[in-house]
Order: sequence, then structure tokens, then C-alpha cells
Amino acid sequence: MSSGSQEKEAMDVKLSALKPPLASSAAKETTASSSTGPGSPSGPSSSHSKKDEDGEYIRRIATGDRTDSNASLTADGANRTEAEKALVRKLDLRIMPAICLAWMLFYLDRAAIGFALTNGLVRELRLHGVQINVMMMLYYVPFIILSIPGNLILRRVGAGRMISIVVISWGVVTTCTGFVKSYGALCVMRILMGITESFFLGGVMLYLGFFYRANELTARTGIFYSSTSISAAIGGLLASGLGEIKTGKYIGWSWIFFIEGIITVLIGIGSWIILPIRPETCNFLSPSERQLALTRMKEADMKYQSRGSGSADVAESGRISDNNSSQTGTGTFHHITKLDQKVADGVQHDRLEWPVVKRALLNPLTPMMALSCFFNIEGLSSYIMFLPTIVSVIVGDGSRLKANLLTVPPNIAAFIATIAITQWSQRWGRSGIPIIFCGSMAALGYTLLLIGSETRGPYQIVPSVQYVGTFFVGMGVSALPPIALAWVSVNTAPHYVRALVLGFVIAIGNTASFLSSFTYLSKEAPKYTTGHSINLGCLCALIVIGISILTWMKWENSKRARGDRDYRLDPSNYQGRMSKEEYELHLGWDHPKHRFQM
Repeated sequence: MSSGSQEKEAMDVKLSALKPPLASSAAKETTASSSTGPGSPSGPSSSHSKKDEDGEYIRRIATGDRTDSNASLTADGANRTEAEKALVRKLDLRIMPAICLAWMLFYLDRAAIGFALTNGLVRELRLHGVQINVMMMLYYVPFIILSIPGNLILRRVGAGRMISIVVISWGVVTTCTGFVKSYGALCVMRILMGITESFFLGGVMLYLGFFYRANELTARTGIFYSSTSISAAIGGLLASGLGEIKTGKYIGWSWIFFIEGIITVLIGIGSWIILPIRPETCNFLSPSERQLALTRMKEADMKYQSRGSGSADVAESGRISDNNSSQTGTGTFHHITKLDQKVADGVQHDRLEWPVVKRALLNPLTPMMALSCFFNIEGLSSYIMFLPTIVSVIVGDGSRLKANLLTVPPNIAAFIATIAITQWSQRWGRSGIPIIFCGSMAALGYTLLLIGSETRGPYQIVPSVQYVGTFFVGMGVSALPPIALAWVSVNTAPHYVRALVLGFVIAIGNTASFLSSFTYLSKEAPKYTTGHSINLGCLCALIVIGISILTWMKWENSKRARGDRDYRLDPSNYQGRMSKEEYELHLGWDHPKHRFQM
């Protein structure tokens, strides 16, 4: 028997062993035994009664129903918690390694151009002036334009399969970049890279939202985003070796693209096989686990609707509790899309209309989130693209190998910081303060880079001060995006609004890459005063915006707690147009019972 079959069987046995007695099932068994007679084999009615009991139990542990008077309520809650933990572990083991590898290659291939520049690309293609900056910028034109349409396409087509197709596509483009022999061809490859990768960032966030609750997203976003730093460290090690290859007409920089591109294609093929499409089609789960995976997301979907005894009491702090269970940091709806389940309790809610677009984009939170993402991406993109250049200036002896190797320690520190800070954010149930903390740490790093560039003297303070600065920058800017994206995701609902907001925030954020492409100009080497100053200013602005978002959220939560937003539930708002249930789902984050997670 395979290990997967054994796990499924063990899970089913575990659920059966943990079942509390159900009065309804006991009654069915009594009826069945009386109809078949003592000693007679179990008939169809007995079989149906067992299936009904299994289905009823799964429904109860998935939805938190405690209506059976003879069930042990405490034991039932414990059973559900154990079942969910086991399910989430299995989802993690299946989904997260593939997502982390794909994400690592997403940044590895983006950073490849930075290492290629210091390993012969500039000399062979005779690049000069602002050609490097223009070439860098061209990647972001399609990346930004296609962010919102890409998210909506992924939502319709299915993120699981599209993620694999996108990974394979940019792997092919990366490989082909190694063959270019002119500046024009290099620019074309950069544009194609931007097209293929534009679907990936928002797609991963949407995809994880199909399997994980809002309060589970921050840590998982941190896990796959931490692979950004690992990819940069691996990129430095690979560049150190591949940059020394001189075979035939292709030298070191070409081999960086060849090897990294081929690896990406292979990982993309593997992710097609490994990544599940949606919860109810996960073939690595047992039927009971699939039902639990689907219904626990459906529970989150209906969390803010008042239905009998399950109405929610929402505390101002953003912690949601009801009569049956407690969830920390949910603060959102996790709507099941058309591909996953068109109807939840008979309510259709996968429609996209102009009022929905206006509600998603024309509100105080979305522009502030987008602006904070802009300043975040400016610091991060500058760090990723120009870290090899900055470190080569710090080394100062012209050694490419030494410069490549010295990019590894800051990225390892960034990896550790990303894991630690995102875990802290999730355990605390807050995102605003961690974002301000990360912004402050990165601002300190750019301050050290700026100070170091102005204090060159006989004691050689520059290398030590500036190199320490790269650690602070890496730890700050690398930990910012996962917390910020999770913050956007858990505070926006329903699903189609989340897709729009994520696409908009990512699109606006990545316009910063136009700026970051021109922050470090070759004519300003070795000080790069303008680049360091711009990044420092952006991170200070990020801190101010973070404080502003927290202030607005606290104010809005207090307004809702006082009932100042209850007018949105007036029957005149929906009567004659839709049902109350559909209207409440349609409200999403505007629902008076929704609380923003700070």
C-alpha cells in the first residue's frame, strides 16, 4: 500500500474514531435493526444510515454545527480542530514546496540580468549610458499593464494550471535571453519576460486564497516570499560559477540564462503535475478531507451573515468570534469562485459589475495600499537589480567572483528575517506595525549606504558601513511584501473585489520599477548618492502611509462598532434587485460587521 493511501485511510479512521454519538444516527440504527431482525445481515437501510452519519459528521466538524443535543460540544470542537490541522498540514506539504520553488525562480530569473551585467554582458553587447536603465525598465511596461487583466483571467481560467504555464513560459524566455547578440534583441526578451511574469504574482495570492483561510495566509505568504532571498543567494553562487565559463561563442553571462532558464522549465512541468486545481478535486485527499477542505472555506465565505444561532459577534480589535468557534484575524470573506463552486447555499456571487469595480478601487484604503506598495517595490527592486553592482563597488578590487559571493550573506539574513517577521505578524494578528518596523529597518540600511558613500577616507569606513547597510536593506525590503500583500488580501472581500484590488495594488506598486530602473546611474558610480537618497525617501514615505492606514482602519472600525454603517443593510438597498443573502455577500468589506485587521 502506498504512503498516500495509508495517510488517507488513517485520516478516515481518525475521523471515525473521534465521532461523538449522534442521536439521529442512533435512531436510524434502531430502525434498521428492527426491520432486518436480530442476527440478520445489514441491509441497504443500514448502509444508507452509516453514509448519512458520516456525511452529517463531516458537515458538523467543517461548519461548527452544534445543534445535536446529545453530542459532546467540547469534544466536537476538539475533533474539528484536529481534523483541520491535519488537513492544512497535507495541503502545506503538497502546495507550498511547489509554490516556493516557482517563486524562487520568479526572482532568480529576474535577478539574472543583474548578475549578467557584472559578468560580461555590458562588454559583449557594448552597452553604454542609459541603455542599461532603459532595458531594465522595458520589463515593467507589460508587467504593469497586464496585472489587473491577468488576475481576472486567472480567476476565470483557474490559477493552478495557469501558474504552471506561466512558469514554463518565462523559463523558455530566460533560456532564449542567453542567445541574444544585440541590444535590440535583449530589449525584446525583457518585454517578453514582463508579459509572461505579469500573471504570476497576483495569481499566487489568488490561488492560495482557494485553499487557506485569511488568518492562515500571512505565514504562508511569508514562507514563499522568503524564497526571494534564497533565490538571490543561490543566484550569487550560480553566477560565481557560471560567470567563469568560457565555452565557444557563449561566455559566462549567457550560461547564467541558459542554466536558470532550463531549471525553470523543469520546475514548471513539475508544478503542473503537483499543484491541485481546487479543493474538491485534490486527489491526494480522502473524500472526507475534500469535503472538509471545501466546507471550511464555505464557512469563511458565510462568516459575516447572521443565520440563526451562528451570528457573529465582531470585536473592534478585528478578532471574530461566534457562539460556536473563535477565529483570530479572519476579517474577510473567502469567496469560492465560479470554477470552485458557483453557488454557496443557493446564492450566486461571482459577478463583476461597474459598481463593484468602483467599490473596489474608489475608497480610502485601496489608494493608500497601492501607494505603500509603490514605495515598497521601489526599495525592493533597487535592491534586487543593483545589489551586485553596489557590492562590487564596496569590494573595489574588480573581483567578480568575490563580489558575487558577497551578495550571499545579506540575502541569507533577509531570508531569516522574512520568516521571523511574518511569523511574528501572524501570531500577533497584526500587519501594520510589522510593516512600519520593516520600513524603518530598510530606511536605516539605505541611510548607512548613503553615509558610507560620503565618508570615504584613509580608514576605509566605506566597505564596513555600506556592507552592513545591505543587510538592513535586505531584511527590511524582503519582509515587507508578504506582510503587505497578506494585509491587502485579508482586508478585501469578496473574491472578485480581492482580485481587482490585488491587481490594482500590484500594478501601481510595480510602476515604481520605472523609477528604480533609473535610480542607480553608471555616471554616479561609486557613490550612487541619488539612488540611495531616493530609496531612503520612499521608505520614509512608506512609514508615514503605514501609520495613516492604521489610523483610518481604527477610525472605520469604531464607526462600524457604533452602528454608523448599519444603514448599508437597509432593505431598500436590495429589495427588488437581489436577495438579502446575495446582497450581504455582495457588500464584502463594506459589510457593517466586517472589521479591518490592523
